[in-house]
Amino acid sequence: RLGLKLQGKKKDLIERIVSAHQHNILAVISKRLLSKASSDAWEQDSFEVFVDQNNAKTSWYQADDGQYRINFDNEQSFGGAAAEELITSATRVVPGGYVVELAIKLDAVTPQEGMLIGIDFQVNDDRDGDGVRDGVVTWNDPTHLSYQNTSRLGVLQFVERAE
Repeated sequence: RLGLKLQGKKKDLIERIVSAHQHNILAVISKRLLSKASSDAWEQDSFEVFVDQNNAKTSWYQADDGQYRINFDNEQSFGGAAAEELITSATRVVPGGYVVELAIKLDAVTPQEGMLIGIDFQVNDDRDGDGVRDGVVTWNDPTHLSYQNTSRLGVLQFVERAE
């Protein structure tokens, strides 16, 4: 059985943003006002995961690269090779924010011990609820261009999981 090990610039993103357990991702986002006023998904309060399955770190998206976005109301949107059939997600609004739990199926590689994939996480923030994104926080990519460029993604390593 494999576990996960994250390697990246920011160990703590927002509160307990990322916890990897049984290949699921759990994000807890602290936020007072939740908004999906914009018709553009990236302008809504949402959580994104960028995956580079072959960890090629290219300046463009290859056939294995995907962008998965889930807003606080569990509405999903995608970029690159990401697709609805590759993700399972659930969200819950909690006092002071929301929780996103998701699992992404890797379809271009088979995870094995020691294998590395590129990954990044992003929180989109419509702070004042007017339908315009006011802020972005990423885990590893300081350019905020992970939606078109995988060269700055962090790294997830599959490791042998202790029983």
